Amino acid sequence: MEQGTGGYGLIQLILLGVVYWQFYNALFKQQQPPEQPDQGMHETMVASSATALVSSRISAADDIRWKDVTRPGSDAARGLSEITAIDHKFDVHRFLDHALVAYETILSAYTSGDRLVLQRLSSSDVYSTLEATLTEREVRKEHIESSLVRLEMPKIVDATVSEDAMQVTLRFICELVTVTRGVDNEIIDGHPTRVIRVSDVWTFARPIASSQRDWKLIATTQA
Repeated sequence: MEQGTGGYGLIQLILLGVVYWQFYNALFKQQQPPEQPDQGMHETMVASSATALVSSRISAADDIRWKDVTRPGSDAARGLSEITAIDHKFDVHRFLDHALVAYETILSAYTSGDRLVLQRLSSSDVYSTLEATLTEREVRKEHIESSLVRLEMPKIVDATVSEDAMQVTLRFICELVTVTRGVDNEIIDGHPTRVIRVSDVWTFARPIASSQRDWKLIATTQA
């Protein structure tokens, strides 16, 4: 499988042809719209105060409620408790459902060359890498043919709250058939019938001191 540029495991997964991009407007937004804060209140929301509040509200046994998504007592469990202490509307199961759609959406957007969707759902650093590989592929006049065989529900690897952002790291595992073809339709990489297993770790984040509730892809690594 083609490695891509920048060492991103994401580029190995970009081969999915699932057409979910039309859902991107609803991705990673809570189902209930956030309350609109007064401008003064929003301007005075200081991230360091938020993290201090979190630490004071989390008890040693609080993370037991995450036992169905991560190991109780783990850093990930504590991180989820910290996130919910800041954002009372955070629903981890809804988040995982949306993450699965976001995963497919980003991969499909890359496959189709939809830069607008990629820019909307990813950080500037991730987008720059994806945009560069898109341009290289277009210059080479290559295209990808792929079909998804199986996609597992993502697993939580870690969750953290920093002074300015909340982050959740997930592991995605899928099985797919993929082939990359050149300008004359010759096979450059992959196989038209061979099923391969791919595992990547993606990190999503959203700022604390913001009325925006969208989560964006900020990092990818190969698992």
